Amino acid sequence: MKISTNQYFNMLTRYMGNQQGKIAEWQAKLATGDNMVKPSAEPDLAARSLQLQSTLNRQEVYLENLTALDGRLLQQETAVGGMEKMLSRMQELAVRAANDTYNSLDRQAIAVEIRGYRDEIMALANSRDGNGNYYFSGIKSTTRPFVENEGGAVVYRGDQTRIQVDVDEGNRLTINIDGNTLLPDIVRDSDAGPVKVAAFDVLDDFATAVDTSDTEAMQRALSELDTVTSNLQQLLVDIGLRRTVVEYKKEIIEDKKLVVESLLSNDRDLDYNTAVTELSAEMLALEAAQSTIAKVTQLNLFNYLR
Repeated sequence: MKISTNQYFNMLTRYMGNQQGKIAEWQAKLATGDNMVKPSAEPDLAARSLQLQSTLNRQEVYLENLTALDGRLLQQETAVGGMEKMLSRMQELAVRAANDTYNSLDRQAIAVEIRGYRDEIMALANSRDGNGNYYFSGIKSTTRPFVENEGGAVVYRGDQTRIQVDVDEGNRLTINIDGNTLLPDIVRDSDAGPVKVAAFDVLDDFATAVDTSDTEAMQRALSELDTVTSNLQQLLVDIGLRRTVVEYKKEIIEDKKLVVESLLSNDRDLDYNTAVTELSAEMLALEAAQSTIAKVTQLNLFNYLR
Protein backbone atom coordinates (compact mmCIF):
# COMPACT_ATOMS: atom_id res chain seq x y z
CA MET A 1 0.00 0.00 0.00
CA LYS A 2 1.38 3.38 -0.99
CA ILE A 3 1.66 6.01 1.71
CA SER A 4 1.21 9.59 0.61
CA THR A 5 3.53 12.35 1.74
CA ASN A 6 0.68 13.82 3.79
CA GLN A 7 0.06 10.53 5.61
CA TYR A 8 3.77 10.16 6.28
CA PHE A 9 3.87 13.69 7.64
CA ASN A 10 0.94 12.99 9.98
CA MET A 11 2.53 9.77 11.24
CA LEU A 12 5.77 11.62 12.02
CA THR A 13 3.84 14.40 13.77
CA ARG A 14 2.06 11.89 16.03
CA TYR A 15 5.35 10.12 16.72
CA MET A 16 6.97 13.41 17.72
CA GLY A 17 4.07 14.14 20.06
CA ASN A 18 4.49 10.74 21.72
CA GLN A 19 8.23 11.28 22.05
CA GLN A 20 7.73 14.68 23.64
CA GLY A 21 5.32 13.07 26.14
CA LYS A 22 7.89 10.38 27.01
CA ILE A 23 10.62 13.00 27.42
CA ALA A 24 8.37 15.09 29.68
CA GLU A 25 7.62 11.99 31.77
CA TRP A 26 11.32 11.11 32.23
CA GLN A 27 12.11 14.74 33.05
CA ALA A 28 9.38 14.72 35.70
CA LYS A 29 10.74 11.48 37.17
CA LEU A 30 14.25 12.96 37.34
CA ALA A 31 12.91 16.13 38.95
CA THR A 32 10.95 14.28 41.68
CA GLY A 33 13.02 11.12 42.09
CA ASP A 34 9.73 9.22 41.90
CA ASN A 35 9.45 6.35 39.46
CA MET A 36 5.67 6.72 39.33
CA VAL A 37 4.70 10.28 38.43
CA LYS A 38 1.69 9.09 36.44
CA PRO A 39 -0.18 6.33 38.32
CA SER A 40 -2.62 5.79 35.46
CA ALA A 41 0.28 4.70 33.25
CA GLU A 42 1.18 1.88 35.65
CA PRO A 43 -2.04 0.83 37.48
CA ASP A 44 -0.61 -2.41 38.94
CA LEU A 45 2.41 -0.63 40.35
CA ALA A 46 0.21 2.18 41.67
CA ALA A 47 -2.13 -0.27 43.40
CA ARG A 48 0.76 -2.13 45.02
CA SER A 49 2.39 1.12 46.15
CA LEU A 50 -0.88 2.28 47.74
CA GLN A 51 -1.18 -1.03 49.57
CA LEU A 52 2.40 -0.83 50.80
CA GLN A 53 1.95 2.78 51.92
CA SER A 54 -1.22 1.82 53.80
CA THR A 55 0.68 -0.99 55.53
CA LEU A 56 3.50 1.39 56.40
CA ASN A 57 1.03 3.95 57.83
CA ARG A 58 -0.52 1.27 60.04
CA GLN A 59 2.89 0.22 61.36
CA GLU A 60 3.67 3.85 62.22
CA VAL A 61 0.38 4.13 64.14
CA TYR A 62 1.18 0.92 66.03
CA LEU A 63 4.65 2.23 66.84
CA GLU A 64 3.20 5.52 68.12
CA ASN A 65 0.72 3.59 70.29
CA LEU A 66 3.49 1.42 71.70
CA THR A 67 5.72 4.40 72.46
CA ALA A 68 2.85 6.17 74.24
CA LEU A 69 1.95 2.97 76.09
CA ASP A 70 5.53 2.47 77.27
CA GLY A 71 5.62 6.02 78.61
CA ARG A 72 2.33 5.47 80.40
CA LEU A 73 3.48 2.16 81.88
CA LEU A 74 6.68 3.83 83.07
CA GLN A 75 4.67 6.49 84.92
CA GLN A 76 2.40 3.84 86.44
CA GLU A 77 5.42 1.81 87.45
CA THR A 78 6.94 4.86 89.14
CA ALA A 79 3.72 5.58 91.06
CA VAL A 80 3.15 1.98 92.14
CA GLY A 81 6.82 1.62 93.06
CA GLY A 82 6.61 4.72 95.24
CA MET A 83 3.52 3.37 97.00
CA GLU A 84 5.19 0.01 97.57
CA LYS A 85 8.23 1.66 99.15
CA MET A 86 6.06 3.71 101.50
CA LEU A 87 4.08 0.65 102.54
CA SER A 88 7.32 -1.22 103.20
CA ARG A 89 8.39 1.66 105.41
CA MET A 90 5.03 1.52 107.20
CA GLN A 91 5.60 -2.18 107.87
CA GLU A 92 8.91 -1.30 109.49
CA LEU A 93 7.11 1.28 111.62
CA ALA A 94 4.50 -1.32 112.60
CA VAL A 95 7.24 -3.60 113.93
CA ARG A 96 8.90 -0.71 115.76
CA ALA A 97 5.64 0.58 117.26
CA ALA A 98 4.80 -2.89 118.62
CA ASN A 99 8.07 -2.89 120.57
CA ASP A 100 7.48 -2.54 124.32
CA THR A 101 10.41 -0.13 124.61
CA TYR A 102 8.34 2.60 122.94
CA ASN A 103 6.04 4.72 125.09
CA SER A 104 2.83 6.44 124.05
CA LEU A 105 4.58 9.65 122.99
CA ASP A 106 6.97 7.69 120.78
CA ARG A 107 4.05 5.92 119.16
CA GLN A 108 2.19 9.20 118.59
CA ALA A 109 5.22 10.50 116.72
CA ILE A 110 5.26 7.31 114.65
CA ALA A 111 1.54 7.74 113.95
CA VAL A 112 2.23 11.21 112.50
CA GLU A 113 4.81 9.67 110.15
CA ILE A 114 2.35 6.93 109.18
CA ARG A 115 -0.35 9.47 108.30
CA GLY A 116 2.18 11.35 106.19
CA TYR A 117 2.91 8.21 104.18
CA ARG A 118 -0.81 7.54 103.89
CA ASP A 119 -1.31 11.00 102.33
CA GLU A 120 1.60 10.43 99.94
CA ILE A 121 0.17 7.06 98.89
CA MET A 122 -3.17 8.74 98.18
CA ALA A 123 -1.43 11.42 96.11
CA LEU A 124 0.32 8.73 94.04
CA ALA A 125 -2.95 6.83 93.64
CA ASN A 126 -4.34 10.05 92.12
CA SER A 127 -1.43 10.48 89.69
CA ARG A 128 -2.19 12.13 86.33
CA ASP A 129 -0.54 12.22 82.93
CA GLY A 130 0.58 15.30 81.01
CA ASN A 131 -2.97 15.90 79.78
CA GLY A 132 -4.41 15.88 83.29
CA ASN A 133 -6.01 12.42 82.97
CA TYR A 134 -5.87 10.11 85.98
CA TYR A 135 -3.96 6.85 85.58
CA PHE A 136 -5.96 4.75 88.03
CA SER A 137 -9.62 5.71 87.47
CA GLY A 138 -10.53 3.27 84.70
CA ILE A 139 -12.28 4.82 81.74
CA LYS A 140 -13.35 7.81 83.88
CA SER A 141 -9.97 9.41 83.31
CA THR A 142 -11.11 12.93 84.22
CA THR A 143 -12.54 11.80 87.57
CA ARG A 144 -10.28 11.92 90.62
CA PRO A 145 -10.24 8.25 91.62
CA PHE A 146 -9.61 8.42 95.38
CA VAL A 147 -11.37 11.08 97.46
CA GLU A 148 -12.30 11.52 101.08
CA ASN A 149 -16.00 11.54 101.92
CA GLU A 150 -17.59 13.68 104.62
CA GLY A 151 -16.61 11.13 107.26
CA GLY A 152 -12.95 11.26 106.25
CA ALA A 153 -12.93 7.78 104.69
CA VAL A 154 -11.31 7.38 101.30
CA VAL A 155 -13.64 6.09 98.57
CA TYR A 156 -12.97 5.08 94.97
CA ARG A 157 -14.89 7.13 92.35
CA GLY A 158 -13.50 5.57 89.19
CA ASP A 159 -14.67 2.38 87.48
CA GLN A 160 -13.13 -0.98 86.58
CA THR A 161 -13.06 -0.53 82.80
CA ARG A 162 -9.83 -1.54 81.09
CA ILE A 163 -8.67 0.61 78.18
CA GLN A 164 -6.92 -1.14 75.29
CA VAL A 165 -5.08 0.09 72.18
CA ASP A 166 -4.09 -1.64 68.94
CA VAL A 167 -0.39 -2.52 68.88
CA ASP A 168 -0.34 -4.91 65.92
CA GLU A 169 -2.68 -6.73 63.53
CA GLY A 170 -5.35 -8.27 65.77
CA ASN A 171 -3.35 -7.57 68.93
CA ARG A 172 -4.33 -5.16 71.71
CA LEU A 173 -2.74 -4.28 75.03
CA THR A 174 -4.28 -2.82 78.19
CA ILE A 175 -2.95 0.64 79.02
CA ASN A 176 -4.49 1.29 82.43
CA ILE A 177 -4.86 -0.05 85.96
CA ASP A 178 -8.15 0.67 87.70
CA GLY A 179 -8.25 1.73 91.33
CA ASN A 180 -9.80 -1.50 92.58
CA THR A 181 -6.93 -3.45 91.03
CA LEU A 182 -4.39 -0.98 92.40
CA LEU A 183 -5.68 -1.03 95.98
CA PRO A 184 -8.29 -3.78 96.36
CA ASP A 185 -10.28 -4.39 99.52
CA ILE A 186 -8.85 -6.96 101.90
CA VAL A 187 -10.67 -9.46 104.09
CA ARG A 188 -10.52 -8.85 107.84
CA ASP A 189 -11.67 -11.28 110.48
CA SER A 190 -14.07 -9.74 112.99
CA ASP A 191 -16.45 -10.87 115.71
CA ALA A 192 -19.24 -10.83 113.10
CA GLY A 193 -17.17 -12.89 110.65
CA PRO A 194 -15.02 -11.94 107.65
CA VAL A 195 -15.59 -8.39 106.36
CA LYS A 196 -14.13 -6.45 103.46
CA VAL A 197 -12.02 -3.44 104.38
CA ALA A 198 -10.76 -0.76 101.96
CA ALA A 199 -7.00 -0.37 101.67
CA PHE A 200 -7.02 3.20 102.93
CA ASP A 201 -9.12 2.12 105.92
CA VAL A 202 -6.32 -0.34 106.71
CA LEU A 203 -3.83 2.54 106.71
CA ASP A 204 -6.10 4.78 108.82
CA ASP A 205 -6.81 2.00 111.30
CA PHE A 206 -3.08 1.31 111.54
CA ALA A 207 -2.32 4.95 112.33
CA THR A 208 -5.07 5.00 114.97
CA ALA A 209 -3.81 1.77 116.53
CA VAL A 210 -0.29 3.16 116.85
CA ASP A 211 -1.58 6.51 118.11
CA THR A 212 -3.61 4.79 120.84
CA SER A 213 -1.04 2.06 121.59
CA ASP A 214 -3.54 -0.66 120.64
CA THR A 215 -1.14 -3.62 120.44
CA GLU A 216 -3.67 -6.11 119.12
CA ALA A 217 -4.74 -3.75 116.32
CA MET A 218 -1.07 -3.05 115.49
CA GLN A 219 -0.41 -6.80 115.07
CA ARG A 220 -3.45 -7.10 112.81
CA ALA A 221 -2.29 -4.08 110.80
CA LEU A 222 1.10 -5.68 110.21
CA SER A 223 -0.57 -8.64 108.51
CA GLU A 224 -2.94 -6.44 106.52
CA LEU A 225 -0.13 -4.15 105.38
CA ASP A 226 1.69 -7.21 104.09
CA THR A 227 -1.35 -8.09 101.97
CA VAL A 228 -1.59 -4.58 100.50
CA THR A 229 2.15 -4.49 99.82
CA SER A 230 2.14 -7.91 98.17
CA ASN A 231 -0.59 -6.75 95.79
CA LEU A 232 1.49 -3.73 94.75
CA GLN A 233 4.56 -5.92 94.27
CA GLN A 234 2.54 -8.20 91.99
CA LEU A 235 1.40 -5.16 90.01
CA LEU A 236 5.02 -4.09 89.57
CA VAL A 237 5.81 -7.52 88.13
CA ASP A 238 2.82 -7.25 85.79
CA ILE A 239 3.83 -3.76 84.61
CA GLY A 240 7.39 -4.94 84.06
CA LEU A 241 6.18 -7.84 81.93
CA ARG A 242 3.96 -5.55 79.88
CA ARG A 243 6.87 -3.17 79.28
CA THR A 244 8.94 -6.12 78.07
CA VAL A 245 6.15 -7.08 75.66
CA VAL A 246 5.96 -3.48 74.43
CA GLU A 247 9.71 -3.38 73.71
CA TYR A 248 9.49 -6.72 71.90
CA LYS A 249 6.55 -5.47 69.81
CA LYS A 250 8.40 -2.26 68.96
CA GLU A 251 11.35 -4.25 67.64
CA ILE A 252 9.07 -6.40 65.49
CA ILE A 253 7.26 -3.38 64.05
CA GLU A 254 10.53 -1.58 63.34
CA ASP A 255 11.64 -4.65 61.36
CA LYS A 256 8.31 -4.70 59.50
CA LYS A 257 8.70 -1.04 58.65
CA LEU A 258 12.15 -1.64 57.18
CA VAL A 259 10.81 -4.42 54.97
CA VAL A 260 7.83 -2.39 53.74
CA GLU A 261 9.97 0.71 53.19
CA SER A 262 12.40 -1.39 51.14
CA LEU A 263 9.59 -2.78 48.98
CA LEU A 264 8.10 0.67 48.54
CA SER A 265 11.50 2.09 47.66
CA ASN A 266 12.01 -0.59 45.00
CA ASP A 267 8.70 0.39 43.42
CA ARG A 268 8.90 4.14 43.76
CA ASP A 269 12.53 5.27 43.96
CA LEU A 270 14.01 6.23 40.60
CA ASP A 271 17.14 4.61 39.19
CA TYR A 272 18.84 7.80 38.03
CA ASN A 273 21.37 6.07 35.77
CA THR A 274 18.63 4.22 33.92
CA ALA A 275 16.47 7.35 33.79
CA VAL A 276 19.23 9.49 32.24
CA THR A 277 19.96 6.77 29.66
CA GLU A 278 16.28 6.48 28.73
CA LEU A 279 15.87 10.25 28.53
CA SER A 280 18.89 10.54 26.24
CA ALA A 281 17.54 7.77 23.99
CA GLU A 282 14.11 9.40 23.75
CA MET A 283 15.67 12.79 22.96
CA LEU A 284 17.81 11.25 20.21
CA ALA A 285 14.71 9.60 18.76
CA LEU A 286 12.90 12.94 18.85
CA GLU A 287 15.78 14.67 17.09
CA ALA A 288 15.76 11.98 14.39
CA ALA A 289 12.04 12.42 13.90
CA GLN A 290 12.42 16.20 13.69
CA SER A 291 15.16 15.77 11.07
CA THR A 292 12.99 13.39 9.08
CA ILE A 293 9.94 15.62 9.17
CA ALA A 294 12.04 18.57 8.06
CA LYS A 295 13.08 16.59 4.99
CA VAL A 296 9.51 15.50 4.31
CA THR A 297 8.26 19.07 4.32
CA GLN A 298 10.84 19.95 1.63
CA LEU A 299 9.60 17.27 -0.78
CA ASN A 300 7.72 18.73 -3.80
CA LEU A 301 7.52 18.26 -7.56
CA PHE A 302 10.38 20.72 -8.25
CA ASN A 303 12.72 18.60 -6.08
CA TYR A 304 12.03 15.62 -8.30
CA LEU A 305 12.52 17.65 -11.51
CA ARG A 306 16.00 18.82 -10.48
